[in-house]
Amino acid sequence: MQFVIQLCAYLIGIPLQILTISVLMRGGFKRFPLVFLYTVASFVASIAEMPLMFNFLYNDRKTSRGLALLYYTNDAVLQALLFAVVISLIYEVTSRVGPRRVVRLSLVCGAFITAATSLLIHYHPDPVSGKIGPWMAPWSRDLKLCATILVLALWTFLVSSKNKDRLLLMVAGAMGILFTGEAIGESLQLLATPGRIFWLSRLGSLIVAVSNIAFLYLWWVSFRHESPARPKPRTA
Repeated sequence: MQFVIQLCAYLIGIPLQILTISVLMRGGFKRFPLVFLYTVASFVASIAEMPLMFNFLYNDRKTSRGLALLYYTNDAVLQALLFAVVISLIYEVTSRVGPRRVVRLSLVCGAFITAATSLLIHYHPDPVSGKIGPWMAPWSRDLKLCATILVLALWTFLVSSKNKDRLLLMVAGAMGILFTGEAIGESLQLLATPGRIFWLSRLGSLIVAVSNIAFLYLWWVSFRHESPARPKPRTA
């Protein structure tokens, strides 16, 4: 079941990543350089993880440590890029807010303090096995919860604005779906680990996969509709 979920995630997700990159290259990357950078990094991470992931799912446990290191390294980089995307969008939206410095400083400092506090709580490395999953997984979940709150704040600013930016609403909504789905899915996976409740773990994996696909699809649709129209051919 896990193999099927992962295979479907790659078969649907990677083409959506390529499509999103292609529409951003038509001009959207100028306004959203961090979004473009994240999409390219996500595509590269998916390609890099794929061989080790399929080897692991074929019960080759020797690859588990290398896969965990690669997966959580990629996850940390991509999470940092998404945080940068959210913060950059908040900066853009709050440029029209009166006390914008206070708003920006409060949101950004709150996010970093939450991330640092969560790391201090969960960071308990195992010197024997060297596994990073037991502390990286809950920390990653907390980061996604924190990112969800930031996206909610961004969405609130966008909805309350007089001149609503449809593209920003779609981009923020897609990130909200991604962060919420991943936080729920990873929480279910953590709950399933102690008692080895396989169906609960598979449900968590499915929620994570679906939220990622929905996120990529919404980004692709949003930027495709906003991409510059091709010039019409002249007629005699």
